[in-house]
Amino acid sequence: MDQERADRFVQCFLGLVIAECREAQMENDLRRSSFDWDGRLGFSGQALCLGESLLEARGWDPADFLRRVRQGVTNEGWRNSERLRRLLNGSDPTPLEEQGDSDADLAEPLIRGVAVGLRYFRDLGGLMEVSHQVCRLTHPEPIFRYSSLAINAIISRGVRGWKREEALSFAAEIAGHAPHEVLDCLTAPFEEGDEEKNGEPGVLRCLRQAIRYFLNGVVGFEDSEEGSGRLWVPGAAPLAGALLGAFGHWDLDPCPSLSPRVTDRVHRIGHSLLKAALRD
Repeated sequence: MDQERADRFVQCFLGLVIAECREAQMENDLRRSSFDWDGRLGFSGQALCLGESLLEARGWDPADFLRRVRQGVTNEGWRNSERLRRLLNGSDPTPLEEQGDSDADLAEPLIRGVAVGLRYFRDLGGLMEVSHQVCRLTHPEPIFRYSSLAINAIISRGVRGWKREEALSFAAEIAGHAPHEVLDCLTAPFEEGDEEKNGEPGVLRCLRQAIRYFLNGVVGFEDSEEGSGRLWVPGAAPLAGALLGAFGHWDLDPCPSLSPRVTDRVHRIGHSLLKAALRD
C-alpha cells in the first residue's frame, strides 16, 4: 500500500475531526458560552460512521449508517442537525419552508460525505452516485447535493496527488449540471458572493469559504477571532481541514480534547478505506 496515499486518507479524516474540535472550542469562546465542550464529536462522527458503513455493508446502506449514527448520538452525545433528529425519530427530515435550517446545521451533509471522496477515489461513477445518495438522506435539495459532490470530488483528486487548482477544475467539470451558484464557488471562489446582497444560501457560504481556506492553505481560525470583522461560517474550517489533509497539507496541532480512541479509529478507517478502494 502506498504510504503517502495512506497518510492522506488518515490526514483527511484527522483534518476534519480536529478542525471541528477547534471550531467548537473557538465558537464557545467567542460566544462566551456556559456550555463546557468536552470533546464530543459533531458532524464528523457521521463521516466516521459512513466510512465504517461503506466498508462493512460493502456500499451505501442507509439503514446500517443510521444505526451507527444512532449509537453515537445515544451513547456519546454527538451533535446532530434537526433534520437528522427528525429522521432518527421516524419523521420526514425536510424542514417546513418557513422553518428553514439553522446556520450551524448547514454543513452537516458536506461533512458527513467526506468518506465518499476517499472510498470512491478510483470510481467516478460510484463517487457521483453515492455522494448524491448520502446527501439526499437528509438534504435532497440540489444545492446541497452538488456542494457535497464538489467537496468529495476535490478530495478524490487530492489523494491521487493532483494539484489544488486541477482538482477544482475537475470538481466543476463533473458537477456540470449543478446550480450555477455552486459552480461559481468552484470557478471563482474569491469573488464576493451574494452574502451582502441578496443573502447567499448558508451552504454556499460554507462551500465558498472552505474552498478559499483550501486554496490559501489555511484552516481559517484567524477569521474567527473576536473583532476581526470576518464572517463566521460554521463548518467551513472542518471542510478545509479535510481538503488540506487529502492533499498532504495537514498541519493542525493535535486537539487535547480528542481521545486516543478517536484518533485510533480514524487511522483504522482511513487505512481500510484505501485497501477497499484499491481492491475494486
